Amino acid sequence: MTEVERILLERPAFPADFLKEETRCGFYCDTRRKKIWLVLLDIAMEFDRFCAAHGLTWFLVGGSLLGAARHRGFIPWDDDMDAGMPRADYERLLTLWDEFDEPYELQAPGLSKGYYFTFARLRNTRTSAINHAFALQGFNMGIYLDIFPLDDWNPEGARPCYNRIRDLCVDNSNYMRRSNPCLPEKDLQRAAAWSGRDPMDNIREVEAIARQFEGTGARYLSHAVITVDAFEHNYFSKECFEGIIRLPFEGIPLPVPSGYDRFLTSQYGDWHAFPPEDKRGNDHS
Repeated sequence: MTEVERILLERPAFPADFLKEETRCGFYCDTRRKKIWLVLLDIAMEFDRFCAAHGLTWFLVGGSLLGAARHRGFIPWDDDMDAGMPRADYERLLTLWDEFDEPYELQAPGLSKGYYFTFARLRNTRTSAINHAFALQGFNMGIYLDIFPLDDWNPEGARPCYNRIRDLCVDNSNYMRRSNPCLPEKDLQRAAAWSGRDPMDNIREVEAIARQFEGTGARYLSHAVITVDAFEHNYFSKECFEGIIRLPFEGIPLPVPSGYDRFLTSQYGDWHAFPPEDKRGNDHS
């Protein structure tokens, strides 16, 4: 039995024709993409069950939150899922890492050998989502749910801190490329640019910078440990998180911040508008 077959058998919430190819918003969604979505949803449902069982708060963020609000599911051209957690819940989650049952595996720096990203991932270890730059790094590369801690944040004067986190993330990414000598020249150049610093020292510095505003009465939260978004789009008023509600996501009710409109406006501006057709793609090939 394939993993897709198992999920369809064990998750009656999914309709029998879930994998049927279709066109959404002018974008063709083939069966392969639908299989990826199915695995991602299964991971999210398991994570939701696990968090409820342990009293942990989580919610969709990033493109997944945008998909929930604008599409009631996946953005058609997207192929991953992003979760956010308050820092205290995130830290407790990491202490429970060994309570996930196979095929689900929680990865985080310090927990998973060779894993030096600055945030956690929940993987389905029976699937494959290999990033070739890190293919020989040694940790499982199944399809995954990204899990970001949200920390107290004061944006005033904090741009240099944010830039420092970005540089440390890049350095760890360069380090992990060193495990694979069979890479394109651009990746080999990045591997050669590694600073020589222990990647766990980089992780500890990222954590210290991201958590520097704890207990200061900061008015914002940020998933500052990941710096893909521009500085000004990566902090959000705490009022966005005064409550958690659920929105349908491919027919599955998943948690989102009650102030999701304000959250999405901070991150994307006019989040109701679609990007130009030539920008409708993903970066997770």
